[in-house]
Amino acid sequence: GMEKILQREDFNLLLTPPDPDYSGDRMQKVVEEGLIGGLIAFPIWLRPADSRRTIDRVLARGIPVVTIEFRHPRTHSVESDNRAGGRLAAEHLSGLARRFLIVSAPNPNGEARSRGFLETLRSRGVSGRNVKTTDVEDTLVETGMRIGLKLGTNAKKPLAVFSAWGDMVAWGILKSLVKRGLKPRRDFFLVGFDDLPFSRYVTPGLTTVRQPLERMGECAAEILIEAFRNPGAELMRRVLPPELVIRETA
Repeated sequence: GMEKILQREDFNLLLTPPDPDYSGDRMQKVVEEGLIGGLIAFPIWLRPADSRRTIDRVLARGIPVVTIEFRHPRTHSVESDNRAGGRLAAEHLSGLARRFLIVSAPNPNGEARSRGFLETLRSRGVSGRNVKTTDVEDTLVETGMRIGLKLGTNAKKPLAVFSAWGDMVAWGILKSLVKRGLKPRRDFFLVGFDDLPFSRYVTPGLTTVRQPLERMGECAAEILIEAFRNPGAELMRRVLPPELVIRETA
């Protein structure tokens, strides 16, 4: 989404690979050499401390910054409504199961998704005793596979899993459970978060909360161009609604 908007307005796009050490050094170089007029930052390629340092260096040069899926007090931002995404997952799963596992992460996005999920379960009378939470530090398929191998099963009370920290982890959980001979919608229910392209192609298809990723990129580019052309503009923040995509796992 970003490239389309930037090209239309005759701006060039420089991509930095998702290596926090390399990205930080490269970003410092291009900033010092005056090679960029604006920055769109993703949490995937910077650890929190690295993110703040890099953003502060860019801001100190008077360069506008737009963050996607995380907030900084002095930057513009675009994000999906993570809390609403958690609510969508809970509304769907609460009608299918009575035991729940939340796979999340100790950061604002994961916490917001988990909070929306838990609030909805409570509003529907689900006891806290029937809800477990586990935090992960990454979004690797292998991490999900390790979780899936450890999950207990109960044919009479199938478990509903909300992979609040993304489809990659959900895919790993799914792979492990299917390998164990378990069937979705019979032995377990699973909902991911993001709706990455592969989620519609894996077998069985992953039910997930879709973030409007393309529109988020477009919004980030639109905001950056506006901030570049109007340096004194007030901070702009956009929060976009997610949607539930029902496939074969729940």
